[in-house]
Amino acid sequence: MKYFLSLFSKENSVRGASLLLIVTLTLSNVLGLLRDHFLARNLPFSQLDVYFASFRIPDTIFNLLILGAISSAFIPIFSDFLAKKHDKQGFLVANTVITLAIIVMSVSAVALYFAMPMVVKWVAPNFTEARYEQTVQLSRLLMLTPIIFSISYVASGMLNSYKRFFAYALAPLMYNISIIAGTIVAAPRYGLIGVGAFVVFGALLHLCIQVPALWSVGFRYRPTLDLKNESVKRIGRLMIPRSISLGTNQILLTVYTAIASSLAVGAIAAYNYSNNIQTVPIVILANSFATAVFPTLASKIAEGNKTDFVFYFNRTARTIAFLLIPSTVIFILLRYQIISLVLTGTKVSEAEKVLTATTLGFFAISFLAQGLIPVFARAFFALKNTRLPMYASIAATFLSIIAGYV
Repeated sequence: MKYFLSLFSKENSVRGASLLLIVTLTLSNVLGLLRDHFLARNLPFSQLDVYFASFRIPDTIFNLLILGAISSAFIPIFSDFLAKKHDKQGFLVANTVITLAIIVMSVSAVALYFAMPMVVKWVAPNFTEARYEQTVQLSRLLMLTPIIFSISYVASGMLNSYKRFFAYALAPLMYNISIIAGTIVAAPRYGLIGVGAFVVFGALLHLCIQVPALWSVGFRYRPTLDLKNESVKRIGRLMIPRSISLGTNQILLTVYTAIASSLAVGAIAAYNYSNNIQTVPIVILANSFATAVFPTLASKIAEGNKTDFVFYFNRTARTIAFLLIPSTVIFILLRYQIISLVLTGTKVSEAEKVLTATTLGFFAISFLAQGLIPVFARAFFALKNTRLPMYASIAATFLSIIAGYV
């Protein structure tokens, strides 16, 4: 037990962090596949359309207003404070960011509770009346998750800056375990709302598992709203381009959901299942390395050491390419077998499996590009340049939406 608790307060090297994240992210993605399996076992594809569509609004709000600030702006600035041994000033900024995030997300949740019937019409314009009502109801419940995740992701950002990845790596495991429990326990009796309740509970577990590690570095949350703080203002300026980038990606997913709602029943589920499965190699073999190296890149820039910055960036990019090129070939050749493995013993028909497998094959073509984007983006974030990734994201989204309609 003592050794286990010590893992929450242990600093990780880039290599150690990468290995830890690969192991835990592999477990998390295996749990994610189990989650999708049990969802398909306990709910028909028509209901899964509703389930996935209900995430679009909460995810868009969170990515647009919170995640951009944390991923591109908060971590580099917080790392600057740590490099200069000014932890207390960093904690003050963190408390302000958390308080502001809670206020913004809570106001958004209340506003969208009343506006959700209108908004869902845009997300899934071709749903039947029954599926439309279910999507409205579930989306309202899931708006609680951005409030919780806004706190949890700031906690993750602080732990990443301290290079303490153990609790951060456990957080998604807790989230997926909760949803799996919901699909087994609640779905047969309470349907989608029961699963949604376990999604919210999973978000709480995502936060709570990181609290001991935060406590060990000396952080204590105190409601603070120091909007005149220059670092807080700087986070606001830096987050805008990144928030636009993440927002455009969520707009893309929302548009694709709207397109899929006009196709056959189950098209939204097929798209989301193939998308979830294709993220497994990206998260394990790319995002893990990009996440692990980001604090080091940020600290090297803070120290003015560009030689080491280039070294760590190049080594990470080469490693990702080495791992993802063969993964592309494997997923293209075995796309149907992979889908069948995940969806065996479920309510999914053979035609729906073929549709999902075909979509997965197209996703696989982009593995290398998808894998390199996180490390390229984090290199720019470490340099406090969030504009170029924003322009690239806008261009990619614009072209993807046109291609999607075609």
